[in-house]
Amino acid sequence: MVTGIVIALAAANTFKFPFIVSFVSVIGSFGLSLIVGLLAGVIPARNAAKLEPINALRRE
Repeated sequence: MVTGIVIALAAANTFKFPFIVSFVSVIGSFGLSLIVGLLAGVIPARNAAKLEPINALRRE
């Protein structure tokens, strides 16, 4: 989020338009990041939990 805000500030200064970051956009970006992070962690963990331990150790 910080990177996005810095890029928006630089663009606003370069192209001479107002710099506005709304609270809704900050909350929305945090929520989207949270959802993507949870899905990226939960889906592989769920798939690994379905495997038999012996078969999981045999696979390479």
